[in-house]
Amino acid sequence: MRVMRAIRSGAVLEKEVYCVPDGRKLTKKTEPPVDKEPLTPEEKAERCRRKSERLFIRKVNSTFTSRSYYVTLTYDDFNLPVEYSQAERNLDNFLRRLKRWQPELRYVAVTGYGQKSNRLHHHLIIDGNYIDTNKVLELWTAGSVKRIEPLRKHNYYNGIDYGEDYTALAIYLHRHSN
Repeated sequence: MRVMRAIRSGAVLEKEVYCVPDGRKLTKKTEPPVDKEPLTPEEKAERCRRKSERLFIRKVNSTFTSRSYYVTLTYDDFNLPVEYSQAERNLDNFLRRLKRWQPELRYVAVTGYGQKSNRLHHHLIIDGNYIDTNKVLELWTAGSVKRIEPLRKHNYYNGIDYGEDYTALAIYLHRHSN
């Protein structure tokens, strides 16, 4: 028997279709049957990565709208951290300063290395209902704010307008953080 589950996250509606063996009781929490064969460590890691990515996409789509901002924070040569943990600490301090100024702030943030420069930097999506762009510029003191722009109201994939679907941005951020 085929079962379809609809999941709404923001402006995105996902539909999962999977087969359920006959005789199995159907409930709201019915999950796809688990494979009987044990997974190799690589397969298990890939399954976990896909699940993590799917949950991250849903979180981004359900939390942020076109009033939100996409922000890229970079370091100058003087403040460039040597270790990843130092960059995470700098980001935590920056977010703490933002939340002190605006306690209702909602955000997602990732830290990663640049593809060409191999320098640490941060990407954030910040809910625009609670933030002033000038305050972000003022509070990031470790370098420059390379980008601070509102999320698009119309996202086009292959010429089709998907509206406020931020799946591509969420995938980029999720893969950038790993």
